[in-house]
Amino acid sequence: SIQYFNKDESKSIRIDSTKYPNDDFKYIGMEHIEKETGTLLDMPDVKGKEIKSQTLNIPKGFFIYGKLRPYLNKYWVNETDYNNIICSSEFFVFKIKEDINKDYFKFILSSKIIQNQIADKTSGARMPRINEDIFYDLQFPLPPIMEQNLIANNIKNIKQNILKNKEQLLAMIQVAQQEFEKQIFG
Repeated sequence: SIQYFNKDESKSIRIDSTKYPNDDFKYIGMEHIEKETGTLLDMPDVKGKEIKSQTLNIPKGFFIYGKLRPYLNKYWVNETDYNNIICSSEFFVFKIKEDINKDYFKFILSSKIIQNQIADKTSGARMPRINEDIFYDLQFPLPPIMEQNLIANNIKNIKQNILKNKEQLLAMIQVAQQEFEKQIFG
């Protein structure tokens, strides 16, 4: 299911940003990805000299997955038009094969199917990690593309409904609070 892993076609995507001290990068560290949702919380602009650790470039269409504390399930896919995004080496950076639905893959990546496979394979008590071999050996259920498309669309619809319901709930709470205050304070 993975086409490229920590490389883009034939070349490595590792980048020593200190060799580009004055170049501008967009940086993603573990703290910039929300756990379990694939939501990017921040992508600060940095200069190469500001980054003290090893980094990897994230080409368009590539996924990242946190290997540090993998139970946090931190993942993201670069669907931006930026070509200067780099991330901490605490992420795996990879591209899936073209015949796999990206949304379906995101949903599988964030599911218990993957978490259960990872759970007992981490090493390190305080800062557990998974290595490349463990990640590469994960079993991703891959039905035919038509089924992947159906599943991905169904999940997207459910998530959109949940978001809409949350927004409606918040609006109802606000109206109820205003009504309550009107009753109490006249």
